[in-house]
Amino acid sequence: MSESSFTEPNKPVVAILSLGEMGFGHAQLLKAHGYRVLTNLEGRSEATQQRALQSGVELITNDISLITETDIFLSIIPPSEALSTAQRIATAYQQTFHKPLYYVDLNALSPNTVKEVSQNFNPSWPIHFIDGAIIGPPARPPTPSNPSWYVPRIVISGAHELPTELRSLLVMKHIGPEIGQASALKMSFATLFKGFTSLALLSFTTAERHGVYDALREEMDEFFPPFGGMAGRFLEGNMKGVPKKAYRWVTEMEEIDATHRETGFDEGVFEAVARVYGLVDKETEVGRRRAKDVEVEEVLKSVDEALKGREK
Repeated sequence: MSESSFTEPNKPVVAILSLGEMGFGHAQLLKAHGYRVLTNLEGRSEATQQRALQSGVELITNDISLITETDIFLSIIPPSEALSTAQRIATAYQQTFHKPLYYVDLNALSPNTVKEVSQNFNPSWPIHFIDGAIIGPPARPPTPSNPSWYVPRIVISGAHELPTELRSLLVMKHIGPEIGQASALKMSFATLFKGFTSLALLSFTTAERHGVYDALREEMDEFFPPFGGMAGRFLEGNMKGVPKKAYRWVTEMEEIDATHRETGFDEGVFEAVARVYGLVDKETEVGRRRAKDVEVEEVLKSVDEALKGREK
């Protein structure tokens, strides 16, 4: 199918809550493929409202009208807001004529938290709840150097799936019949990816403090070629994005910790990781301004200055 910027009338209408960077990417993708995309931006930040205007998403002023117009909800918000958002939509839904809907929770939540989210929707209602998780960065449109869309994978679980065409466009993979399985996979994946990044932040900052960062990188290259060099570049690339993401990652790390506690690990490892990202968010200059694509040296310097400030 050729891409288009117009809405095709036979496609389901999709509401995205909300238009952060990830939601914005999916809004662009859906609109480019002929889907009508809506949102309600009441109470959202100015940056989010600007993204909505840039993407051409239709702005609906209240949740009842949004439900009336929508077939599928995609919840893509900071994890701390997932439960209250579901409660808000469920409250509004009770004031409508109970049309059939899909509600897809794509937030970084523990299995128990996503089950709690699902319980906001009465089983007697014709709402198909889907547990989902996005793995990868936001969707990106084609460029001269890359003529295809980049679309992150979405894993889903539960008793329901979206229509085939939309499922294909969103690169959705159904991994199990139970609510919580997709979230468990997301938490397990993020344990490695974001946990590894937090360890690198500790390692690299300490090495920088002692003037041995370059030597550390050399040892990584020497000790495990070619993995050392690849890992170093991978971690440095991740580090550049930490200042703008740390505010979201704090709650996500708490959800990861809750996931492992559900398994039986009660050591609180990821509570500590949450505090590391909380330090970046609240106590560093680059974190407070949510700086984008900062050089690694600036990130390490900013973290080190914050730590020295604690010592005074």
